[in-house]
Amino acid sequence: MNKKIFLVVILIIPAISICAQLHLSPVNTGDCVASRITSKRTAFVDEFYKKYCAENNKGDKVKETQCIENTRTDREFSFFTDRCSESAYYIGISGKEVKLGRISKKPGKPTDFIGSFIGNGISVVINNPRLLNKIYTAGEPGNESGVEDASYKVDVTVTKGTVKKTFKDAILLYGL
Repeated sequence: MNKKIFLVVILIIPAISICAQLHLSPVNTGDCVASRITSKRTAFVDEFYKKYCAENNKGDKVKETQCIENTRTDREFSFFTDRCSESAYYIGISGKEVKLGRISKKPGKPTDFIGSFIGNGISVVINNPRLLNKIYTAGEPGNESGVEDASYKVDVTVTKGTVKKTFKDAILLYGL
């Protein structure tokens, strides 16, 4: 009897941990040139796009296949954005898009993305910015208002309930 219970516990624990994992997933960045955070594509994102293409091309295998091929050209994907808003932020988590609000901002940091956000049972902390590249618009002052293009490596920690995961080396992109 004890062996049967032990076996059931061994089989259930991995299933629970699989369901509890957090995966970054694509988020709609909107029509503007929005600031965003990107990550390298994962197997989860590949499956996300397959489902997306199947759903949006029901019954047309040629279009579905072309859709999947088109998504393969992008090796990175955007998972966090503000869609040019000053108060709303969006993250893609495990295939769902979640709207977030800011709860804190790190003073003196380069963008509004460095700080903490919360919404719909998810909390997000973006920190540890490391400059990769910054270009200023010619003739403009060399400060944040004159940034034409910038990129930073950042760490993004996502918490949902008791599950917490830090995604290292995501890329924050912003500028004109």
